[in-house]
Amino acid sequence: MFDFEGLKPDKKVVELYDGCCVTAPVIDVEEAVRSLLDDETVMSNIMEGLDTNTWRPKPSATEHENDPQAIIGDKDS
Repeated sequence: MFDFEGLKPDKKVVELYDGCCVTAPVIDVEEAVRSLLDDETVMSNIMEGLDTNTWRPKPSATEHENDPQAIIGDKDS
């Protein structure tokens, strides 16, 4: 229903520094990032206050400095 199939972790056997082996869940980072970028709710929150063509803040630094209510989305988070 939610198309999370690609986000299921694979079980990988990892050798630790002391030689012991453990099974660890490993996710596909590309698939995880893609699922965020394809999510309309996530992207609308990230893009609030950003120009969709340039990824730069819509308000200038001066406008933002003088407007305590100005919102700049953070695409890097």
